[in-house]
Amino acid sequence: MNTCGRPPPKSARGVLGPPTAFDTVVTVNDVKLPSSADLMAPTLLALKGLGGSASREELYQSILETPVFAEASVGRPEDGSFEEQARRRVGFSLSKLKKLKAVDNVEWGHWTLTDTGREFLQLPTCEAELRHLDHESRVGKRPDKLLERVQSSGENGTAMTVRDLLSHWGVRRRGSEVVTRIQRDLAEHNLETLPRFDQVAIDDEILVRLSTGVSPSTDEALPEPVSATPKEPSPIPDQTPEAGIGHPEQADFQRPPQVTIGNLPSAGSGLARVTPHNTVLEAVSVMESNNYSQLAVGSSDHNLSGSISWTDIGRASHYGLATDLVKDVMAPDPPVANWNSPLLGQVRGIVDRGFVFVRNPHNEFTGIVTSSDLSGQFLDLAKPFLLIGEIEGWIRATLDAAFDADELAGATSSARVPDDTESDQAEREVEGARDLTFGEYIRWIERPANWERIGWNVDRSLFCKHLHEVR
Repeated sequence: MNTCGRPPPKSARGVLGPPTAFDTVVTVNDVKLPSSADLMAPTLLALKGLGGSASREELYQSILETPVFAEASVGRPEDGSFEEQARRRVGFSLSKLKKLKAVDNVEWGHWTLTDTGREFLQLPTCEAELRHLDHESRVGKRPDKLLERVQSSGENGTAMTVRDLLSHWGVRRRGSEVVTRIQRDLAEHNLETLPRFDQVAIDDEILVRLSTGVSPSTDEALPEPVSATPKEPSPIPDQTPEAGIGHPEQADFQRPPQVTIGNLPSAGSGLARVTPHNTVLEAVSVMESNNYSQLAVGSSDHNLSGSISWTDIGRASHYGLATDLVKDVMAPDPPVANWNSPLLGQVRGIVDRGFVFVRNPHNEFTGIVTSSDLSGQFLDLAKPFLLIGEIEGWIRATLDAAFDADELAGATSSARVPDDTESDQAEREVEGARDLTFGEYIRWIERPANWERIGWNVDRSLFCKHLHEVR
């Protein structure tokens, strides 16, 4: 809704971004309700029309008469569902406006129009400005000074935790919109995080630096190996990136999150190495003393000439070949994967060869991942997800059996936000337990009356304590 007044401020120039759950249209018995974002400008106008101050009920009745509700009011049902949803939408609109300091509530349930709110109403682009600022309050505002500072530091970059990174955008959580916003801002400044900030724990340290332009899912060419006795290697199959993933020209935020080989502890735990001119006896001693099945062969952490394993030694001995020096028995084609290579793309090669050497973005070999590591890591990575999935499945089935969708709608965070509090929770339609978050399961089950409805013969407090641990 445009009003008369001065030109919009600079902050109105930005792109609002894709619609969010806040901006969705709710349908009650085939009657479409405006979103809370649709109601921001009408709420300010209604407050102004009421003299700049009103109770929420007075405000609601005034907004109900505005054009934004005109079509929806015609066929509204008589069961009260329309009024309930409409009041919630007005409440969320007020919460958004309070974040923007356009309204205030000096006493519970009573709202006033602030000077900032009156300034918004003077803008010819009032509605667009409110939507833009609301969008920034949810997904963050670009920290130009930080981005310029990191650019000037070059590939050395700036180290910080993920939590610190989020704070520069003024956000605390990594929702899909926030991740996309930060990745887009980084890409526009030719920056990247190593590892990706959406793939590690929130207190893990990451490096924000200039992008190297190297695709995270393709491996660089290996150094030329030294000559050695010909072997019949089992090469790792070519790692062809999936369509749309891993292309060097594709911005990082457009790639879906992946578990990379660098996520495995052994990929960065160091690399035992011998040179081609060491004796096989020396290599055997290193392998036996450390319980290794293979070693890297090379002169430095930046250059590998091959690998040596018990299999290589046994094969050379069987065919009567020279076995005095490492170069006589080593395999000259060591399998190598970059730190950012997707783990799934490397599994087949590791199974075929038994191992792969891992190289970081600085071209240093930092560790080895073996088939034994894969077995242990599969259990470590997969077991929690499988268990959580099973637990959540049982909880959903139980809640759906004990409560209907209308009752479960009361479990959402948005349904419990009072008029005079700020909230970043999105309104959403609830058709069953599958539409609730894990935290909402817990809060719903913690209520004594709901616990009795479920009918489980276990201690409620202890059970909910376990659920908190799972969450």
